[in-house]
Amino acid sequence: METSTIIDGGTSFVIDSEKKTITIYVKTADGSSVKAEGCTETVIESGTESTLNIKSSLIILKGNIIEFNCGGDPYTYGNQIKSLNVQGLKNLEKLNCSGNRLTELNIEGLNNLKELACRYNRLSSLDVAHLPALEFLWCTANLLTDLNLTGMSSLKRLGCNNNKLEVLNLEGLTSLEHLWCGNNLLNKLNLTDLKSLTGLNCEKNKLTELDLTGLTALEHLWCSKNLLTKLNLTKALHLQSLDCSSNMLTELNTEELNDLQYLNSSGNCLPLS
Repeated sequence: METSTIIDGGTSFVIDSEKKTITIYVKTADGSSVKAEGCTETVIESGTESTLNIKSSLIILKGNIIEFNCGGDPYTYGNQIKSLNVQGLKNLEKLNCSGNRLTELNIEGLNNLKELACRYNRLSSLDVAHLPALEFLWCTANLLTDLNLTGMSSLKRLGCNNNKLEVLNLEGLTSLEHLWCGNNLLNKLNLTDLKSLTGLNCEKNKLTELDLTGLTALEHLWCSKNLLTKLNLTKALHLQSLDCSSNMLTELNTEELNDLQYLNSSGNCLPLS
């Protein structure tokens, strides 16, 4: 099977052989155009969405690209990209490759990357370790069983929901503000280092406990459809919304939550008030 390769100062990707056109967006650091191979178009303007007429299943783009969007409709697999190599784009800051057919994604060495969206693909593992600039990561709706977040101290938002994760290591994510990890296979979640967390969605997992100690900034918590038997909210004094429905809770104390505006605790074993 044809695969993409590292292109010095560029990117390469392989699309389905039956695909006739694809739509992409590129932006360069200085506004210069991008050279293209494998399609009728040989030059792509920076900062505009372009439709490429395909001549070869292997497409090569060369230029000082800082933003690259090759994503598409997740229900039709968009551009139907099967293989993508962006390691030659050393100045890349934003990458959206969502809604394709990717089974692997190597982004090692992209030290300027701030945003990565790779939702709705077929990735079983993703390694974003030691990308110092990465602030936003969206890898929702893949087949992930392994997600390496080591050294991601700049990460602010993480969406890894709708995967097959049994373990999620959040150690050192001190800047994380929002976490979506719902609809996985998690039976534990260590939130100790998440001092900046304001929003947590961990619904539809297998969690039996949830320790919120130290999460003093937490405002929104969605933990419904787990196996929780207790939920200590004494440290979450700024909580504004809470959905802990469909668990196994026998008690729930919200008396000190003066900022609480929304509460759903249905489907538990709580005594009638």
